[in-house]
Amino acid sequence: MAGAVLETVFSFLLSPIMWLSHTLFLARLPLGGRLGWDAQARQDQAVGLGQAARRLWPHTALGVCAISLLAWRNPAAIPFALVMAGGLALAVPLAVISAAPAAGRLLVRLGLARLPEETAPPPILRALALPALDLGPAEPGALWDRLRAARGLARSLVIYYGNIRRRAAMDRLYRRFVKPGDLVFDIGAHVGDRVGVFRRLGARVVAVEPQPMLVRTLRLIYGRDAEVAIEPAAVGRHEGSLALRLNLANPTVSTASEAFVRAAAHAPGWRGQRWTKSLTVPLTTLDALIARHGAPAFVKIDVEGFEAEALAGLSAALPALSFEFTTLARAVALAALARCAALGFTRFDAALGESQVLVHGRWIDAGAMAAWLAALPDDANSGDIYALL
Repeated sequence: MAGAVLETVFSFLLSPIMWLSHTLFLARLPLGGRLGWDAQARQDQAVGLGQAARRLWPHTALGVCAISLLAWRNPAAIPFALVMAGGLALAVPLAVISAAPAAGRLLVRLGLARLPEETAPPPILRALALPALDLGPAEPGALWDRLRAARGLARSLVIYYGNIRRRAAMDRLYRRFVKPGDLVFDIGAHVGDRVGVFRRLGARVVAVEPQPMLVRTLRLIYGRDAEVAIEPAAVGRHEGSLALRLNLANPTVSTASEAFVRAAAHAPGWRGQRWTKSLTVPLTTLDALIARHGAPAFVKIDVEGFEAEALAGLSAALPALSFEFTTLARAVALAALARCAALGFTRFDAALGESQVLVHGRWIDAGAMAAWLAALPDDANSGDIYALL
């Protein structure tokens, strides 16, 4: 169905372009236009923007003029006119995109715009080992999963980069722990909003994130910053690999903890959250990261119910760290707190949710923090505990 819709939309856009091209061709013939049959290009061949503009500028001009005229005289008619004028106005980008070999390979992988012989190739074609057959169609639902993941990523970018006041509050909070020139580990970097904070404070950053889509996002935003190293891995008590449960609609809560997923199933405030995919990802430890990058002045850990496991891979105390807690996985937070105390951390405070404000306003010991955490109402939901030596 998705392929049929895509091809129908493409046909609507292409048809007026072809009509005008044929009209112009016929109009040029009495004026001495050349008629010939050039050799066809049978290999993958992209169309450059300049080439498309030289050939299709009349189409674009006509489409834009038609839409502009209607916008001036009769705006209500624009939706109906787009059936014809929309394709003309988009002629140049449509030519570039539809001719791109990468776009074709993507459609093949998604199982779209395929011939029946590509979807279920007969033996005689299978024997030829054609690239389109080797790629094979995507599994059912792959397109919708990609769309859901893209929407989830867009949601995260808006939430974590779209609030100027929140950014200023984070700067004020982390300035307590991070100084210019410090090294900071961001464990569970997500879309990198904390990376941005640490960089604004003048720190070097190691951003650790296991979700491939978010790793690509981090590389897009920070890949050219020589002071940011991106590690595509999860963090736990030992090196190796693990199964990561993906929440495509809300990648913030993707997790390596099966207990976290089970606890969320019927918890108030977590209804509607679905972890529908599982992915095997590399697993490293805080000790291994320190061996590669050096000892950080501050570590931020936000790994959705896996915080105690991440801290189990740290063998020596650092100047300061923070770890996320949720009332959904209170036992995990208490275990992480106990691990911090065992490492030698003695002073603690906490911030609720995304308030970026320390609730106690003074440093308390591990026992007092554990009592506060145990008494916290369930609807407090989440926050971060900060620890100092």
